[in-house]
Parts: sequence; structure tokens; C-alpha cells
Amino acid sequence: MSIDLLQRFECIVIEVREDCVDVEMYDLTNPSNPIEFASIYLSKFDANDVKLLCEGAVFYWNIGNETKDSGQIIRYSEFVFK
Repeated sequence: MSIDLLQRFECIVIEVREDCVDVEMYDLTNPSNPIEFASIYLSKFDANDVKLLCEGAVFYWNIGNETKDSGQIIRYSEFVFK
């Protein structure tokens, strides 16, 4: 298995709502890109990480392609907390 990282964001939590979290995103792949904003469903996070989500919390969002040993390529998305 191998990961081809396509995009990496540093995300800062703006607000945690009932079913999602609003974040400010800084593009680490291309820092000249403007700041972006997103709402991410809490169900996309590992259950142990949801408790880390609070205003001002920082995490990284890694996006890429994962190539399985069989050659199959699937979308890769991972949240990593600081």
C-alpha cells in the first residue's frame, strides 16, 4: 500500500455544532491559495477525536490517493490532531 498525498490543510475550529464542525482551512500544499472555510460532519471523525474538537483546536486534513497492493486506487482522507 502507498499514499500519494495531493492536498494538506491546517484546520482551525471556528465552531462545533450539533452534527458538524466549522473550520478555517490553510492550504499547506500551496500556501499562496486563499483561506478556505468548510463544514465537516462529526461522523467523519474518529470517535476518540470528536472530544478534541473545540473552538481554536488545530488539526490537519490530508487528502490523497491510496494505492492498494492489488493496484486498486481509492481516495484517502485523514484527520490528524496536533
